Amino acid sequence: MICCGLIYGQDENIFHHLFKTAWHNNDLPIYGNGRNILPTIHIHDLGSIIQNIADQKPKVKYILAVDDSKESLKRITKAISKNLGTGKFKVVQKEDALLNKEISVRK
Repeated sequence: MICCGLIYGQDENIFHHLFKTAWHNNDLPIYGNGRNILPTIHIHDLGSIIQNIADQKPKVKYILAVDDSKESLKRITKAISKNLGTGKFKVVQKEDALLNKEISVRK
């Protein structure tokens, strides 16, 4: 069983809302205090892990597939804003994330 972090890269859209907001030169929202660490993995790295598992059976039954970045939501948001937008952001209560139509909740 492979449990992976938030998959990004290629056509993965986990950060689409942040990119779109930056492209429109709007302040990027940081929900809550933004200190939560987001476990992420690039789609190519996940593909490599799956290929390695297919090539040789691992000794363990459970694999946690994440990269080593250990970046917080705040740092990721600030980086996207700085590199693609105005560099500005705003702190928003995490409960207000549910009011944004562009953010979906997966159950």
